[in-house]
Amino acid sequence: MKQFLIYSILFTILTTHFTFAQSNISANRVAIKDSLSLKGAWINSINNDSTLKSASDKSISTDGALKKYILQALNDTANNRFSLQSLFDIFSMKPRAMKVDIHCRYVPGKTAQSYDFEFISSDSIVTTLTTRPGKVGWEYVFGKPPFTIKCKSVAVDSGWFTYLNMYKRWDNPTYPEYVLSRMYAPGDSIIIEKPGVVENNIRIEISYDKIADQPPGPFSFLNTKLINLTNDVAVGFWSDIVLPGMSERIGQRIYSGQGIYRYSLNPGKVFKTINDTYSFELPLTTSVEFEIWTNGQLSGITRYDPEQPYPEFSVTLPVSDLTIYVRDVRIK
Repeated sequence: MKQFLIYSILFTILTTHFTFAQSNISANRVAIKDSLSLKGAWINSINNDSTLKSASDKSISTDGALKKYILQALNDTANNRFSLQSLFDIFSMKPRAMKVDIHCRYVPGKTAQSYDFEFISSDSIVTTLTTRPGKVGWEYVFGKPPFTIKCKSVAVDSGWFTYLNMYKRWDNPTYPEYVLSRMYAPGDSIIIEKPGVVENNIRIEISYDKIADQPPGPFSFLNTKLINLTNDVAVGFWSDIVLPGMSERIGQRIYSGQGIYRYSLNPGKVFKTINDTYSFELPLTTSVEFEIWTNGQLSGITRYDPEQPYPEFSVTLPVSDLTIYVRDVRIK
């Protein structure tokens, strides 16, 4: 009998699984009657109410409730917490709401199409602004910069070129500073994805020009991707500025009458501000290298040193894809 008890105790010890405080537990369902402690903070409820009236420091709100709360606040035309904050925190160090001025130039006898622009903040708040013919005025985009601006559409207006421009700091209309500038012929796909936008206010401008008013000759569409692999160098290209560590795909309508397309790349040194965004473009102080690929084939590598004129390049047409890598030159 004693032997049986000893064997029973040993069997129980060997077949028992001990769970310690730092162990991982995997289960299909976990039922908690009262509260759950997460790193010393007690949670006793999950809030699914989009008004957030029952939210507290002891509850977790679902992403669906938070998203619905933000969207309801953004669509409220009356003064709300978001719109009032953008007016009162102008003197604070916190990023405030971005102002977006939408302007569609009126052309007599022509009905312009509408475009949807998505503004995605770095903390994942999405604001959609729609341009309409004749629409002017400021809109607000909320969230933490930098923003990514997206737009997908098709230029459907026959007989007209569509010009889509974005400017920053709209205080000098004679010499505007571009965020991006595009031209599209009828039937062109409009695909815009512009990352790294940190300006406090920008202007979106849609305008048109008759094809007959353009220089005679063929126009071709060139897909370009600029990949900036540098640490602190911004590169200006086609009225765009691609910041360090970012890449941008640009589709552009170009004039191909002479069979050669010429373009330049404008590098400049930038610094990070207190809000972890880039600013203060200065002359280059270190060397960079441009690696050019056309239609998937390496076509050349060019080194650019400080105090040199901006490098100019040319592409023999037809070319459908152009990829440009920008790298820091390492001193051996």
